[in-house]
Amino acid sequence: MTAWSPPPPGDRREQLPDDVLQLLVPGTYTCDPCRTARSLHAVALGQPERAAELGFDGHRERLHTRCQIRQPWTGLECRCRCQREE
Repeated sequence: MTAWSPPPPGDRREQLPDDVLQLLVPGTYTCDPCRTARSLHAVALGQPERAAELGFDGHRERLHTRCQIRQPWTGLECRCRCQREE
């Protein structure tokens, strides 16, 4: 058995065919790493004295570097702006 590795961003290997995608109701997509980073940001705003202590900025930055950019099955772009800010 070989190790599985995810396809590179923008690769359509796992994406559903266009005719199937047209039948789906488009929504918004935020990948798990970015959603978790946003949650950390909300906690840091509510508890600023603990944010530095717990290293929230470092964790958020690390999570955003793992942004999946596009949902692999639908091709929806992650709505987090972390990739567009660079």
